[in-house]
Amino acid sequence: MTITNNYDLPAPMYRALAHDGYMAGQRKADISVTTLIGPPKISQLKKRYSDEIVEDASDRVWALLGQSVHKVLELAGGEDEMTEKRLYKEINGWTLTGQTDLYETGNQTISDFKVTSVFSFLLGGKSEWEAQINLNAMLWREYGYEVKKGQIVAILRDWQSSKAEFDKEYPQCAVHIVDIPLWDNEECIAYAAERVKLHQAAAAMPDDTIPACDPKERWAKPDTFAIRKDGNKRAAKVCDTLEEAQNLLPTYGAKHSIETRAGGNIRCERYCSVAPFCHYYKATYKTNE
Repeated sequence: MTITNNYDLPAPMYRALAHDGYMAGQRKADISVTTLIGPPKISQLKKRYSDEIVEDASDRVWALLGQSVHKVLELAGGEDEMTEKRLYKEINGWTLTGQTDLYETGNQTISDFKVTSVFSFLLGGKSEWEAQINLNAMLWREYGYEVKKGQIVAILRDWQSSKAEFDKEYPQCAVHIVDIPLWDNEECIAYAAERVKLHQAAAAMPDDTIPACDPKERWAKPDTFAIRKDGNKRAAKVCDTLEEAQNLLPTYGAKHSIETRAGGNIRCERYCSVAPFCHYYKATYKTNE
């Protein structure tokens, strides 16, 4: 991978952004927990086109912030706490590895720290958080440790006290703990084995026959239909379907019309480094790159 410096960041900052210490710790394994729960197509294209992928250092700022938080917490670990512990387990012929941010021996709790935006946190329902915690719990059990509780510690990087003061629906502090339901160990192993088989199958396929990411993995956003008064920038009502908008339009008067707001695949369009090599992206966005 080539890391550019298009915005002329200072040399130490560029080196920090270009370095990926997390990847270095995975070399003894075939796949990591985070990669396992992710799309097989992205994983394979990253491997196959690693020499051609280009990212700018500025796009990795938030990842660096997350790494910094983990490093500080690791240095602050107490006697009854294990931080940044890397664990391994054989699954269907592959070595799976995971790294837990914190395991507290006293209450047998594993925690993963996430630096995220308020908007992302409020969306909630991140199934990958649940899968990550449970696969790491499985790894701890493999080493003889019991896990009674799993949690995500969400650090909201853009939290504003002024909004919290006047909006009770807004997070009331910059750090939130999200309890994660634990699966039984057999369920964890079955899930891990199923995901490993998917990644193994993808590894044996040509690029264009690897199944495309599903809508959830593409962070797909559907089209919406806005009822808007002529001349106004803001919509009076945003509907999920055209039929709903058409039924409501007569109640808003003659000067209103329906405006289609196109959805899209947010991950593909903005955040996927292998999009130029993906057959779904090229077909959807009509590019031959």
